[in-house]
Amino acid sequence: MDGVVGFRHHELVRLRAVRGITLDTVARAVGVADRSRVSHWESGAESPRPAALVALAAVLAVDPLELLDGGRASPTLATLRSAAGLTRGQAAVRVGMSRPAYLRLDAGRGRRDLPASLTAALALAYGVDERTVRNAHARSRGAADHADTGRNAAHAHDRQALRELRSPHTATDVAAALGITERSWYRLEAGRGRRELPASWTDTLAQLFDTTPDQVQAAYLRARQQATGENQ
Repeated sequence: MDGVVGFRHHELVRLRAVRGITLDTVARAVGVADRSRVSHWESGAESPRPAALVALAAVLAVDPLELLDGGRASPTLATLRSAAGLTRGQAAVRVGMSRPAYLRLDAGRGRRDLPASLTAALALAYGVDERTVRNAHARSRGAADHADTGRNAAHAHDRQALRELRSPHTATDVAAALGITERSWYRLEAGRGRRELPASWTDTLAQLFDTTPDQVQAAYLRARQQATGENQ
């Protein structure tokens, strides 16, 4: 599931109460099967997909960004995309990028400077102006750099297994980038897949995770060691 990142579930609870709208009414307006899905969104157990986020914002009479971290004041590329109702795959097609390259950009791990043509394409896809895109890109890069600093400090003396290396990408996105099923990816991630990763997969994962092929191989080895109970 391509659920939105940074969904403010407490804001959904608050706005629904202020508007006096029932769970059933929200479910019908958004087009989900029953009220339990909305309940899961309100509890934080799940996040809506981008299209559902847009429908949810409409029934609550707010901008979709108000239901995401940062709001309208400090959006990232990911929240601008979600507010436009686009999945990562749909956005990649809209702006003419490969899926792996777009995933990196969306997560703040792509290029540091956006070309004018890409800035314009993103602005058109997200329905915002180019300045908003540039500022969102800077925030995305800053957030990713901050996360990397914290992650590197926490694992300075410990190699990461494949599961930790994947964050913040979803298993669905990674499986799609490799051209395999999500179930197959979970087996690899748990160290229970093939003994060695094909070179093409290693290269794709290195690009997607913004790391080196050697680190990907080391992460997979560690996952296999953890699966078999071996010590490093």
